[in-house]
Amino acid sequence: MALNITQIRNTFGAVTVFCAVAFLLSCVPQPVHADEVLLADEQAAAHVVVNDAFATYRQTDYSADNWNVLVGIKDNGDLAIDAALDSAEVLLVHSTAVSDMARVVPDLANARTAALEVLATAFASYSEGNYTPEDWALLVQFKTDGDAIISAATDLNVIPSAQSVAVDGMASIVTDLATVKTSAHTSLTDAFNLYPQQSYTEGNWILLVQFKTDGDIAIDLALTPAEVLLAKTTALDGMAQVVVDLDNAKSAAHTVLSDAFARYSVSDYTSEKYVLLTAFKTDGDAAIDAASDVSHVSLAQSAALDGMVQVATIAQTLALAKTAAHTALSDAFSTHDETRYIPENWLVLTDFKIDADMAIEVSATVEEVTLVRDRAIADMNAVPLIVIDSVVVVEPVASRSGTRSRTVRTTTTTAATAQTTGRVLGASSFRFTAPLAQKVSGDSVVELQERLRAEGFFTYPVSTGYFGPITLAAVMAYQKAHGLPETGFVGDITMGELNK
Repeated sequence: MALNITQIRNTFGAVTVFCAVAFLLSCVPQPVHADEVLLADEQAAAHVVVNDAFATYRQTDYSADNWNVLVGIKDNGDLAIDAALDSAEVLLVHSTAVSDMARVVPDLANARTAALEVLATAFASYSEGNYTPEDWALLVQFKTDGDAIISAATDLNVIPSAQSVAVDGMASIVTDLATVKTSAHTSLTDAFNLYPQQSYTEGNWILLVQFKTDGDIAIDLALTPAEVLLAKTTALDGMAQVVVDLDNAKSAAHTVLSDAFARYSVSDYTSEKYVLLTAFKTDGDAAIDAASDVSHVSLAQSAALDGMVQVATIAQTLALAKTAAHTALSDAFSTHDETRYIPENWLVLTDFKIDADMAIEVSATVEEVTLVRDRAIADMNAVPLIVIDSVVVVEPVASRSGTRSRTVRTTTTTAATAQTTGRVLGASSFRFTAPLAQKVSGDSVVELQERLRAEGFFTYPVSTGYFGPITLAAVMAYQKAHGLPETGFVGDITMGELNK
């Protein structure tokens, strides 16, 4: 009796083909190797069952990871079927493969279900009684359209977008007319409060107020949300079109600068810093007076305010000076080699450094800090180095037989010549001689900003003399352009490049 697997499959179906084959084989006379033939047929039937089960799944219904899992189960099932040693094992492995594939989550179906539940929950939170008929119909339409798109989606990426559009759309529909009117009144009031009366002539201010008043009246009289929207928009556009008086804008800006300047106390600044702060105020007033429109008035006011804020107080300047002095001392100390000093002299040099650090911390002024720093560096440089000079000397020696000479070798130690400080070779005009870092201020920073401006790295409108974030970014850009380490710190390497 000849077996035809395809015929059995078409007759009974893929799911029962394995059992059909087993039944038919029981009626066939078995040859010498009947067990092997039976096992092979059962394996073939099992492969058909696994393949048919796999064919029922669509790759578009799964994420990439889950699809790979499903394919892996199928492939491993085929391998296990081929490796089975008897009918029982074939049945076990093919059944396991089919059931395992069924347990892989079809992401698209779950995503659809979850998204539809989100829309349903959101829609349930709205009450028809809170809406005009037109708005309620629009809200329902957002829900209906969202459901339709989600249900028809064949791609996972479509579902989140459709869900968001539907949820946001429902939320955008305003509630009852009273609520719409309240919201419109609030919008008008918020907009009106943005206009300062001092920026307008008397006539223009009256006109602006009239637009606000008329808008509120029209909103109260509106019968539909659409009429409310029209009334609000008309009022907002009218207020925005009222011309701001330039003279009043300038007067208001001068007042802002004067009030800000009055908050600074001359006692909090060094004389140089207070002159700089005053210059920001003076330059700001001049720029405001020269402005030809309101936007330039605002720009001049902002530049002056920002400049005054950046001027460091005495406390800030002193703290920066102390930090810079400590750094300078450490750098100077690092240039000395202990092996070139006798122990006593090295101890003296070290004490100069320690005493200076302590003196810097208790200094009350920048001048004291500078004096202590410079004196300590000079003192360290003056400590004698070991200089060995071997000299052959012939000296007379008295003896019983008369005077004779002897040769002796002497060693002398002399002091080193004091080292120079504050010089950077290669400078052609201004020479940068001290390190500069963020939060430092002074003339050297002004020179740095001007140099960076000349090369296109510093674009702030004025050179403030304050090493802030803008100057830091400009220094790093300069260092990058010149192939230097992008530290933002102006040390020996960067100073050398600036002084070329």
